[in-house]
Amino acid sequence: MSGFALVWMMGAGVVLFGTATSGQTAADAAHSERTVLVGTDDGVYRLRGRIGGERPWRAEAVYRTEGRSVRGLAVDPERGTLVAGFGMRGAGMVMSRDGGESWTRVRHWPDERQAWSIAFDRRGRVPVGSQPADIWHADSLVDEWRVNASAQAIPERKDWTFIRPPYEAHIVTLARDPKSPRWLAAVEQGGVLASEDDGRNWGLISPLWDAHVVAFLRDGVLVAATAGGLQVSTDAGRSWQPAEQPRGYGTGLCVDVDGNAYAAVKGAEHSPVWYSQDSGGSWQPAPGGDKLPHPDFGVHALAADPRIAGTLYHGAGDGVWLITDGAAQKIAEGLPTVRRILVLPR
Repeated sequence: MSGFALVWMMGAGVVLFGTATSGQTAADAAHSERTVLVGTDDGVYRLRGRIGGERPWRAEAVYRTEGRSVRGLAVDPERGTLVAGFGMRGAGMVMSRDGGESWTRVRHWPDERQAWSIAFDRRGRVPVGSQPADIWHADSLVDEWRVNASAQAIPERKDWTFIRPPYEAHIVTLARDPKSPRWLAAVEQGGVLASEDDGRNWGLISPLWDAHVVAFLRDGVLVAATAGGLQVSTDAGRSWQPAEQPRGYGTGLCVDVDGNAYAAVKGAEHSPVWYSQDSGGSWQPAPGGDKLPHPDFGVHALAADPRIAGTLYHGAGDGVWLITDGAAQKIAEGLPTVRRILVLPR
């Protein structure tokens, strides 16, 4: 399904931000084009542009959903297949094998289940977190889906909840440790789940938080963005400590190529985007980040560039900001409400 071109307009200028620190700096990538997918309340949009380039980024709708909110976005790192899942106002999943030019329905997915989080394991298998809060598995996108029995058997599951019907508890995000068979899952509202065996068995490792995003940091540290702020564990989830700062509603987490962590927090003082260079031990507001918009409730749009440390993509409201080399620049606006951001690896 093809889309239409969206005219990009100049945003509110440039603000200061943290600098890149990896071997490849933003200056090194001045002529490197990026492709960024944005999940919105009305479909998938594709942004293309050059970091450090003078021309505006191009934006186009590549899949229109007619009001179904895109909550899950993923890419198979080996095959390049794109997947989008729908939530809140609709259900189902679609996939694209040609970079988003055309999309087809994921046929065997149970369409009554909302697909909130999608990932790929090291063997190309596909775990998906849904509403109601289940974890599903398939050997590939064309195979049958199986619900994970261990996640369904978690004793605390009876206490999982959400604001009001027809909404239910759901798996907002999935995260895979790149160095081990460990996985994390964030349950809204239910807490943090973990698997030590590549997703075969799951258990609750946190209190019954309103959890949104989870991530693996350096040195085995875990971090969760929750409605009560950032929570950090240095002992594989056996105990958790709230970050002293920032305080607010955590909506986004990502880790850059140097292992530095970034968080989007609604209501935080000084800045909506914070960073940590010591595995979550301390967090600082992004310099000049107070000029960035705060994320909306229910938005989990913060992504790190796969090649340049300190380069991020931040979604809030109807816009997307590129943050790199000490500055932040709006690269798209006028989109439907932004929910997710996926930076394609190449």
